[in-house]
Amino acid sequence: MKLEFINSATSDTFEADCEADCTASIAVQGLIDAGFVEKPRRGSYDLVREKTEEAIPPNVTFQDAGVQPGDRLNVYHRGSGA
Repeated sequence: MKLEFINSATSDTFEADCEADCTASIAVQGLIDAGFVEKPRRGSYDLVREKTEEAIPPNVTFQDAGVQPGDRLNVYHRGSGA
């Protein structure tokens, strides 16, 4: 299914074709590998469905999270420390 990811730090977007059984953590690793987001020095990334404003836990599949083709997912860096 085609999904649109939004980098919350830059507002850049990235469209990807993802399988329904893809987990949030696998998707985040794919975004890092593609150069869309940097590998975090600290913390990690959360994927949040724009439609529901609910975070998708790292080990939950898109199907189990109710993600639908065309959904927009915000990518938030958390735990960066200050």
